[in-house]
Amino acid sequence: MNCHHISTRLSVEKIATDGFLTMVSEPERYSEVKVDSNWRVVVIDKVGREAILGNPGHRQTLALAVFNGLRKTSKLQFPTFFDNPGSNIADVNKVADYFWEDDLGQMVMLSHSGGLKEEETMEKYGEKLSGAWRVVYDSEGSSSIIEELM
Repeated sequence: MNCHHISTRLSVEKIATDGFLTMVSEPERYSEVKVDSNWRVVVIDKVGREAILGNPGHRQTLALAVFNGLRKTSKLQFPTFFDNPGSNIADVNKVADYFWEDDLGQMVMLSHSGGLKEEETMEKYGEKLSGAWRVVYDSEGSSSIIEELM
């Protein structure tokens, strides 16, 4: 195997492990993220076994961590999109904080169904935001109005 591919995988593993353990709601259960030569991704538990991620929030967090590892390793600048960051992730604020700390380009978060709370988010990140909008649905749910918050 090409040395470059090995170093790329190791870089993705390191970044993904850091991100996963920072963002996941129960980091004490896990030790690292591994990427094999076929780019199969697994999480290793505290005793060195492959962890079964039954929690959908942990699976979603793993996907975000690996995506971020690929993004950082590629050294390319492109926006990061999160649709419904609170749907499964137990602590969406950990995820938002992790990606805000990176400051590696645009981040677009589409938050609904239990995601980021509007007032808290505007207070915490308001000065960093380039724009924010609210979608309001009519009483029948058949149409919507987009309100610009900033």
